Amino acid sequence: MKVYRDKDADIPILREKSLAVVGYGNQGSAFAKNLRDSGLNVSVALPESSRTIPTAISDGFPVISNDDVHRADIILMMLPDHLHGEFCSAHLDRRLNKGQCLVFAHGYSIHFGLVSPPNGILCSLVAPHGPGRDLRTKYVNGEGISCFVAAHPEKSTSSLKIAVAIAHAIGCTRIGAFKTTFAHETLGDLFGEQALLCGGLTHLTMAVFDTLVKNGIPAENAFLETAHQLEMLAGLIRKHGISGMLDRISRTAQFGTVIAESLFANKKLKTDLQKLFDDVASGRFTDRWSAEHRAGYPKIREFKRRVNSSRFEKTSRKMRKILPDESK
Repeated sequence: MKVYRDKDADIPILREKSLAVVGYGNQGSAFAKNLRDSGLNVSVALPESSRTIPTAISDGFPVISNDDVHRADIILMMLPDHLHGEFCSAHLDRRLNKGQCLVFAHGYSIHFGLVSPPNGILCSLVAPHGPGRDLRTKYVNGEGISCFVAAHPEKSTSSLKIAVAIAHAIGCTRIGAFKTTFAHETLGDLFGEQALLCGGLTHLTMAVFDTLVKNGIPAENAFLETAHQLEMLAGLIRKHGISGMLDRISRTAQFGTVIAESLFANKKLKTDLQKLFDDVASGRFTDRWSAEHRAGYPKIREFKRRVNSSRFEKTSRKMRKILPDESK
């Protein structure tokens, strides 16, 4: 896999360009600030009704209307993915000129056809491996987080050069910008979130917690033995790999890992994971997500309600008041 560093980026190609960041949420504000602090000409595009206009102005950005965003040379789409199609239809379709560039922080809307740039419009992907808060904090501290970069279509060298230059401007090439494709980033991101990082972690954590409590372990103990230690173990795996993590835990924990293999490395789980991946790759998840959005997010609201009323979450709230915030 090709990895781009600071020395590989052609920042001058951005110097004479006008950049418009569409949206000023967690990721959009971080992109905008880092790009500006790298000496680029950045404005923020927001609807007139947006509550974040005062914040963007206070942060020193010129704010333009969504109807004027098509005038920018490089347009960074920092709205939620499922809104990209609506935005482009309303504000960009038939208003862009050859050579303008659309930049995405996730390949979702391009891969699944929510946005279909016409011929002559460049399309780049810059997908940081972390939230906007980390992207900004690391940049300010002279550090960075890694990211994916890609071009659409894949053979577009101009789109890729812009992606790498923007990755440099937001601090990602300090660590590494990994070349990929829109398809691979999209499928990997969605499946990884559902199977492990968000869905898998959430449901397994709560299931283990509930099993401990059901068997007489106090809820506070169960929390400290599960959720409280996740960050430490994830950090060991990220830094040292699974083998290195095993070398840094007790022999008892190592043997417990061996015994637990039969629970997870079985045919049924592999079959279920493949079904989950197929659901993502086929577009079925996208269809269901679009329907959920149109309906006003009823399933998300119901799931959050159940989580908030769960024994785990009640214990989590209690323990957060007792334990210091170690992330500070």
